[in-house]
Amino acid sequence: MGESWGKMKKILRTIFRNYIYKEFVKGFELEGNEAVLEFGCKEGRLSKQIIKRLKEGGSLVCADISEDSFNLLNKFIMKHQNVNGLFGDIRKVQFSDILYDRVIIHDIFFSIQKEERITYVNYLLSIMKPEGKMQIIENIKNGDASSTEIRSTMRKAELIEKDYKFEKAKGAVLYVGEYHRKTV
Repeated sequence: MGESWGKMKKILRTIFRNYIYKEFVKGFELEGNEAVLEFGCKEGRLSKQIIKRLKEGGSLVCADISEDSFNLLNKFIMKHQNVNGLFGDIRKVQFSDILYDRVIIHDIFFSIQKEERITYVNYLLSIMKPEGKMQIIENIKNGDASSTEIRSTMRKAELIEKDYKFEKAKGAVLYVGEYHRKTV
């Protein structure tokens, strides 16, 4: 009974996480033709929900600083022509002339050294369209900072907070925020 219950709990946890990510992606209000960059793709739970919302003309780049995470995602990337992946320091990657409609920072903010976070955000802004949106989903129990630090970093990057909320999910508290550039 113990082993089968353990397997059942794992299945239920996966179903719950997939549902949560599906709901997050609904909130992104994607039209389907956007160029999306997910920074912090891990094993691809959010990526898999994003790709379901993209249509012809839409594309997804999955990026992570961890090679282990990227290896888990590689099979998913290979199945889709409009999905590309990269791992390592995103600031050192040569991107094509594409600017992204959406940049999603996903549970990676606190994995970046505190003094480097603003340089990452500024780099991501440099590859985002002027009218683009930056969204962040972060487990605020991970790392040494809180939602206040996230919001402060975004203000330093001269981003306007459109919306934010806290979601409780399986014992974690997630910060979910949406940002855009200041308009002139």
